Amino acid sequence: ENVGSEMQRLQQLLAASNSNPGETPPEITIAPMGNMPVIKDLVVDMSSFWDNLEAVDPYVSTGARQVPEREFLQTPAERAKLDQTGNCILCGACYSECNAREVNPDFVGPHALAKAYRMVADSRDAQTSPRLEKYNEGTAGVWGCTRCYYCNAVCPMEVAPMDQIGKIKSEILHRKDSQASRSIRHRKVLIDLVKDGGWIDERRFGLQVVGNSFRDLKGLISLGPLGLRMLVRGKFPLGFEPSEGVDAVRDLIESVQQLQTPAGDTPARQ
Repeated sequence: ENVGSEMQRLQQLLAASNSNPGETPPEITIAPMGNMPVIKDLVVDMSSFWDNLEAVDPYVSTGARQVPEREFLQTPAERAKLDQTGNCILCGACYSECNAREVNPDFVGPHALAKAYRMVADSRDAQTSPRLEKYNEGTAGVWGCTRCYYCNAVCPMEVAPMDQIGKIKSEILHRKDSQASRSIRHRKVLIDLVKDGGWIDERRFGLQVVGNSFRDLKGLISLGPLGLRMLVRGKFPLGFEPSEGVDAVRDLIESVQQLQTPAGDTPARQ
């Protein structure tokens, strides 16, 4: 975890135990990093860590360079966008604690996606669209994140990988409509339904996301067994009542969307 904060917390606990002789000093457990095979003792095989980093192509494309014989210039504001992600020291703490990586071996991990956002945000890179297409694929990219927040909590450099993953998602959602993938449809339909009713109409949610508004026959069929079980147990929602304060909820969501929309762009339907 964050070494500085943990040392400070440990010192506070030790001070408390010294002032109260009856209290037991805290126990410190030292163990190998998680989500990687243990070779021996505390040594782990970090091959998957490096392979997944390589999978996001963490190098700036020089395709946009107009004057090859000169340095690629950036404004201070453009460079400032890279400061947080540039602080990553590839220590592996976020990868070790990642719940998504633990259950989904295809997920590249928070370290890789934090580096991925650094490329997306870099004004010198000429591959933003292809990168976003890659990061949008299945559950290997940003949609594999379960938003457990562990990566942010353990990062010693305050890179906040989960926040960077969220920024990539926002870029994808701004560029794509709901037909692009089920993951994108899930996000957009959820927001639209909450704006309409204050909370989620589960009947419409399943049909629009999984069934793609009756366009995905396979998805619709997959809903059948669940629907039957819900009917048998009396849990199928036959009606829907909007929540109180729908207008306030809608105004709040639209205000946030307006803040997230780049200057000069028309707010995308989320």
